[in-house]
Amino acid sequence: MQYLVGAIIAVYISILILGKKKRVTADYILAAWSFFAGVHLTYIYYYASGKYIDIPELIGWNAPIPLAHGPFLYAYILQLTQQQKTRYGWLLFFVPFFLGYLYILLDLQPLSNAARISMLSGNQPPELKCEYLFPGLTTAIICSGVVYIAASLVLLRRHKKNINEQFSNTDRITLNWLRYLIAGIVIILSFFILGQAELTFLSVVGFIVFLGYFGIRQVGIISDETAEETTVKGRYEKSTLTGGVAQKIHAELIEVMQTEQLYKDPELTLGMLAKRLAVHPGLLSQVLNTEEQKSFYDYINEHRVNEFKKLVCLPENRNFTILSIAFDCGFNSKSSFNRNFKKITQISPSAYVKQHHLD
Repeated sequence: MQYLVGAIIAVYISILILGKKKRVTADYILAAWSFFAGVHLTYIYYYASGKYIDIPELIGWNAPIPLAHGPFLYAYILQLTQQQKTRYGWLLFFVPFFLGYLYILLDLQPLSNAARISMLSGNQPPELKCEYLFPGLTTAIICSGVVYIAASLVLLRRHKKNINEQFSNTDRITLNWLRYLIAGIVIILSFFILGQAELTFLSVVGFIVFLGYFGIRQVGIISDETAEETTVKGRYEKSTLTGGVAQKIHAELIEVMQTEQLYKDPELTLGMLAKRLAVHPGLLSQVLNTEEQKSFYDYINEHRVNEFKKLVCLPENRNFTILSIAFDCGFNSKSSFNRNFKKITQISPSAYVKQHHLD
């Protein structure tokens, strides 16, 4: 019964996701994935409840379904983190799934209902053309799961690097939702490999509930400004980054940072700074990498740390707390300030204050 309830929840979640006001491609993929998982759970209920005896024509047609979960995971993360290179290229990931159904069609279609039921008991029907049909699919499912889990982890790592290239404060951008999503697939695949059918099916039900609760309300994977930042146009957008151009942008950057102290804005992003300099974000990122050997995140936070070191020494700031001064420098949280300060100076902020007799 729990499988049928899980299937109903999955379909309901799919409807809720499609009911969101601002939908993106990732939402449609998640909704399709949830609906697909509902179909999968319906099939599990079909077998567990013995319904297959009444409707034996459906036996075996669920076998390729697990081949779709890996592509759904990868396509969802790809779209959510905006790393896709083509609009519909992710659909190609489902080719093995459709080939699996073609494989099933050729072998199951000729079987009688009695042969299909007998097959569930582990018997090999003489009409079955390929004796390696289901072992072959099992191997394909395991390989697909491993490959797409690994590929999803690569996407996650790449996205984390991209975040540091675009944002100066990343505390509100969390990748935990995607990590949990990958972990859920790992758990399901592990039970499947170990041959624990019941645990596999129960973990699918749990995964659906998790998918619904967090999938609808997930935030912070990527800022709403990111899409705008990647389309900012400037005078260097189509030019080659030569040494002269890089040095010119770098000089303008230094001047702006010194005179306007833009790093004090806790919401500062690569796109905002690029817009101020009238250059493309991609070129500015290149300049920071070549001229400063730093990511945007490290560059801005180094300025904030240096500003803190200057302000904390001023007599008029002795009555202010360390954290309040840090906030004035552009940090938006205690953890971010402590982490970046120690990374740059090798000591904690409180140790720095004591070391310079500023407490």
